[in-house]
Amino acid sequence: MSDTDKDYVLDLCDEVIGQPCERRYTFDWLRGDPPAPGREGKKLPAIGGYWPDLRLVVEYRGPHFDQPERHYANRATVSGVERDEQRVIYAARRDELIPQHGLRLVVVGSRHLGHDSSGKLTRDRAHDLEALRSLLAP
Repeated sequence: MSDTDKDYVLDLCDEVIGQPCERRYTFDWLRGDPPAPGREGKKLPAIGGYWPDLRLVVEYRGPHFDQPERHYANRATVSGVERDEQRVIYAARRDELIPQHGLRLVVVGSRHLGHDSSGKLTRDRAHDLEALRSLLAP
């Protein structure tokens, strides 16, 4: 059994697709805000799973994705926004740029899979495989 919900979801996607994905993959063109004018931003944190032959990217966004992270509360980033706001900006950037580069993006949330009242995955394998088959269908 996978340790993280992200790995659990990607394991099931691998099974549905019939081949393993490249995990924690980074694209050179998917970058954060530049630290200063004329400088290039750092690569954004790795995407969840990437199947190059299928030109498919799967992102798992768990139940707390849209909720503030207390650890980072009120911490400004190099671009001058708070960390929680930056997470939203970077997710939107992924959502926009991944398809612009000819890749299919499938975002899987806990709402798509078996979950409890807090949104935590219950890891109902049969239910989750069925849901992922539907989400990943061409």
